[in-house]
Formats: sequence, C-alpha cells, structure tokens
Amino acid sequence: MKKKITGFIIFMICAVCMGCSQKMAKAERETGSIFDMQKSQEVVICDAEGNQLADITDARQIDDFTDKLNIDEWKISEVGEDAVLLYQIRMYYDKAQDKKAELKLYENQYAEFSMGKQSFDFKIPQEVQEAVENLQQ
Repeated sequence: MKKKITGFIIFMICAVCMGCSQKMAKAERETGSIFDMQKSQEVVICDAEGNQLADITDARQIDDFTDKLNIDEWKISEVGEDAVLLYQIRMYYDKAQDKKAELKLYENQYAEFSMGKQSFDFKIPQEVQEAVENLQQ
C-alpha cells in the first residue's frame, strides 16, 4: 500500500511539473521569447499612480536597463493580494500596433510580468528595484 501511495505522489508531482513546463513553452511560442525585452523600442516607467517617471527610447539605454533587470536571477513566486504596487514599466516592442510587455514591481521584491494573455509572478533581486529608482534621478 505504501508503494502505491508513494508511486501516486511521484506521478502527480511529475504531472504538475510537465504541465508547468508546457505552459511556459506555449507562452514562448506565442510571444517569441518571453524575456527578450531588448527588442523593446521604448520603455516607459511610471509610479503606482501612473505618473510617468522615465521614457527610454535609445537602443543602448534600453539594453543597459534590461541588463540591470537580472532576469536570470528571478524566481517564480506568487505576488500576494496585499502587495503594494511601486512601479509600472511598459516595454513597447511594436509601438505602431501597441504591442507591449508590462512589468509591475511591488514592495518586498515581487514582480508581475505580463505579455499578451500570459502573466507570471516572480521574486526579484533588490538590484532591480534600485535600477528603476536610479532612472528617476
């Protein structure tokens, strides 16, 4: 009986992992590479109320900014319902058709990244929030 329960638990874990993997693969097929933000033509940074703080259109500055996001260090996590929004970042990759990705930064180093119909929550490094704050100065 223990072997059957253990086997069932292992099977369920594998099924969940495969489902998550397929969701990410589908999202990448639909949007190109989800995190290829360097293709952005414009990056607009706003505060929680929507007031524009910065507007980046120079390709080199966009590259520098996206490098500072340290995306490789992000960990999938849940943004709590009581999370306080700090910044909204819109990255336009086809301005003419209003195609964009949106990154919302919350207190306690959480972020929500959405592109099209896909949305993902992350725990992010402190440097990401600092990079955004440094753009305002």
